[in-house]
Amino acid sequence: MEKLLEYRKEIEKIDSELIELLVQRMELSKKIGDFKRENGLPIFDPKREEELKQKNILSCKEEYRRGYQEILEAILKVSKDIQL
Repeated sequence: MEKLLEYRKEIEKIDSELIELLVQRMELSKKIGDFKRENGLPIFDPKREEELKQKNILSCKEEYRRGYQEILEAILKVSKDIQL
């Protein structure tokens, strides 16, 4: 049971780090949205998004790629929403 508690503690630490990183990402997404509006650029760049997906998904351990892809797509959706 102690081992389970240790694992859970590690998960909680990682979750805290993820939150911090996601907040940083969202703040940058907002800045990107501001830049795009100021310069008349479209919010959605399908080519850029596809390149980002492919690069990141391929760098993920194969057994976790499907799950990571789902998470990445959710992050990208939220990022675009923030940019609007």
